[in-house]
Amino acid sequence: MPLKPVKKLDTMRAKGEIIAFEIANRGSRRIDQSQVLPGLAVALLEEALHRSRQTNHGKVSAWLLSQLQSAM
Repeated sequence: MPLKPVKKLDTMRAKGEIIAFEIANRGSRRIDQSQVLPGLAVALLEEALHRSRQTNHGKVSAWLLSQLQSAM
């Protein structure tokens, strides 16, 4: 019996995307805000991940910290 071809993962999309879920009531749903750190947007973490591929991690850390402080 021949093997069926497997669909290739869209790696360009997967590289910079963070997928967060909340598990409740015997199910789950996708969320865009942290449940552990209220007010922390998943999009902000995605942006930090994207920046870390292009610039020094120290600069990314400083940028992320400034974003978190301005949100408070």
